[in-house]
Amino acid sequence: MITIIILVSIALGFLYIGLKLLEKAKHLKATGKKAFGTVVKNNYQKSHNDNRGLYYPVIQFITKNNQTIIQQLNFGSNPPKNVGTKLQLLYNPDNPKEVQINSELHLTYFPWFFILTGSLIIILVCLELFDIINFTQAIINW
Repeated sequence: MITIIILVSIALGFLYIGLKLLEKAKHLKATGKKAFGTVVKNNYQKSHNDNRGLYYPVIQFITKNNQTIIQQLNFGSNPPKNVGTKLQLLYNPDNPKEVQINSELHLTYFPWFFILTGSLIIILVCLELFDIINFTQAIINW
């Protein structure tokens, strides 16, 4: 039973993250302003679980009001983005530090990945509760 509680908690976490990302993306698509930014550096953040980590690009761009913004993006990668790389951005004109890469990957696919993963875990747990599958045992044995 504890495994089911843990899995439901993980699923709810995925759903929450996905819905927040989707909400932010919809807001940026509706009210955001486009700008081109340049990667000025990458900040490395080590993973808590192992020795690997991600590089989070720090971008610089100029708003429509000629304000220069330097901001670390929320999505990291490994390998890092090359310094000098130009990125199309979408930013909140009321809070230009709220900025995202203007791509379907970041604005659509990432949020839906989290939502679908959370939903799938919930479905598998429900199937487990109705004795249709033995999902938690497969997780434990993995």
